[in-house]
Parts: sequence; structure tokens; C-alpha cells
Amino acid sequence: MRKKTLGIMVLLLVAGLLLSGCATPEAEYNKAEEYIQNVVTEFMVGQSGMLPPHGGIVNTSECKVDIPPYPQGGWINAGYVLDFCYLLHYCTECETLDYFPFELPACCYGQSGKESTNFYTGNCTNPYNGHYIWLVDEVGNVCSVCVGDDCWAHNESGYQGVWP
Repeated sequence: MRKKTLGIMVLLLVAGLLLSGCATPEAEYNKAEEYIQNVVTEFMVGQSGMLPPHGGIVNTSECKVDIPPYPQGGWINAGYVLDFCYLLHYCTECETLDYFPFELPACCYGQSGKESTNFYTGNCTNPYNGHYIWLVDEVGNVCSVCVGDDCWAHNESGYQGVWP
């Protein structure tokens, strides 16, 4: 009996070690949020406090993200929808920054040419079918809003039960 119990404990330990390398969807979201926050912070440091490019100017106390299937949009305390298309293809001032070239996280939602998505500048397409639109407030804090029927909430920042 003792050998069997010890064998099961060893098996559970090995399985736990193997599975510990697998990130949860929430951990993946947190990793993407941290990366985007680092990109924004570094951009602002390199550009004397200037925010990264964004699609349109919106009220800094309540940001409306107006996209289907939510015609009234989601509301979140933020300021600007980050323009990842600019960071991907047009940011000549980004060449000396550590987090560039910018790597687009798979969680990004966006449609080319729409101010309310992360792909506003130029003729840029999003290769992913993600759920999150990334926003930045006037001092550089990053947050997100989730898009899609499978999101827990559409007006709160943070992981919303879906990835990417």
C-alpha cells in the first residue's frame, strides 16, 4: 500500500511539473496587458511624455468603443484607443526603443480604418480574431474592453473569460 501511495504522489508531482509550464488564458491576457503597458511606457519616455498614436480623440473620463455587435458601445474609464497599425508599420521614432519592433498580441480585436479599433492608421489588417480593444488614459495607463458574445463583461477592463 505504501509503494502504491508513493507512486501516485510521484506521478502527481511529475504531472504538476509538466503542466506548470502551460499558461492559463487569464495568464496570457495578463502577459499581453503587461507587454502593451511596457510598450506605452517606453514610447512615452522616448517621446517626452507624448502618448502613442491613437484613433481619434475621445472623452478622457469615459471612452466609448462603438463597434458591432454593440451599437451603443462599451464604456470604460480610459481616454484613447491605441493605434497598433501605426506602431506596426509607421513608427519611425520607435526604432530605438527596446519593445520595438512591436509584436501584435493575438488577443487584439480590430478592423482596418476604424477609429474605435486598434487598427486606424494606414492600410493595416489584423491577422488575429481576438476579443480585446486596448486603450490608454491621458497619463499612459493601459486597459482593455472585451468584444464578443462570449465576454463576461463589455465595459470592464481585465480578463473577461475569453482568450484570445
